[in-house]
Amino acid sequence: MKKISIICPLYNEEASIEPFYKNLCSILKKIKNYKFEILFSNNCSNDNSLNIIKSLMKKDKRIRILSLSRNFGYQISLLAALNHVDTDASIIIDVDNEDPPELISEFLKFYSKGYKVVYGQRKKREEFFLITLFRKFFYRFTKLIADYRFYLDMAEFSLLSSDVIQSIKNNKSSYPFIRNEIAYAGFKVMPIAYNRNKRLIGKSNYN
Repeated sequence: MKKISIICPLYNEEASIEPFYKNLCSILKKIKNYKFEILFSNNCSNDNSLNIIKSLMKKDKRIRILSLSRNFGYQISLLAALNHVDTDASIIIDVDNEDPPELISEFLKFYSKGYKVVYGQRKKREEFFLITLFRKFFYRFTKLIADYRFYLDMAEFSLLSSDVIQSIKNNKSSYPFIRNEIAYAGFKVMPIAYNRNKRLIGKSNYN
């Protein structure tokens, strides 16, 4: 039976953790033939996030915690988590409840067909239209000047096989941008389009 890590990066998400965990567990319960672990990558939260996760860990042996010594930023927290997994594949999903865990079964379906990367491709997100417009311009401009392949509208919400993760770790980039690291690795990729949900609890802690 293949083992899958669910990597959950977070920073100051005390209000979101329990609803996220409850929803995630309800999805994982329906998925057969895989063994799961849940790795919370805590980017040195200064609220009650860490204590909430520790409380959940006492009840669920699948949970592990990686807690950084300071706020290193989102991308570094992802890279740190990827360096602490040893499973057949990993799925990255934020704790803010904006990405639907229901897609995990779809990710695994394509993974079982031989795709090494399965990622969420954002069609629509609930935000001010000027921010959406700027975001689209930024990533399209970045693609024009990038030295390597760049996937448009890609979310960090994705499944990465162990060989993709190893390739990212071997790259040893000084300024990692995980989406770009994934594209650079060059493995077989499947995008799945989805609409990103509006944050219902708390506020974003990443600009």
